Amino acid sequence: MLTFSPFGYSQKETNKHDSCYKVYKIKPIGNCYQIYAKRDGEYFKIISKKDTVAVGEKIRIGKCYLFNLKSRAELAPVIDGVKILPMNYLDITYMYWGTPIKIDGDKITDLYFADNIAGLYFTGSK
Repeated sequence: MLTFSPFGYSQKETNKHDSCYKVYKIKPIGNCYQIYAKRDGEYFKIISKKDTVAVGEKIRIGKCYLFNLKSRAELAPVIDGVKILPMNYLDITYMYWGTPIKIDGDKITDLYFADNIAGLYFTGSK
């Protein structure tokens, strides 16, 4: 089991002309929410820490949002210029906020985090 922390990543700028991410499923698990979204034929599994503060617009299935996403792979540590990623990353359970989460495989091949999501609330485009 590997443990990673999504804190401290830099913001990915969103161009106003980029297409939005359409949410098609929301699944609470442990201390997290798994927000499933689709954009331009690609599927995304976004992990958000459960938060009791309700700031922004509540994320709803069927709506589109301009999430600022960073992938788990982008956040992987680098040692001597080499990004450290496990060989069989689809078989690994990752720990986020004390909650085990796996990559689904098939259409979803990575985990994502957004700096403009707090719990189940979209805090706006940055």
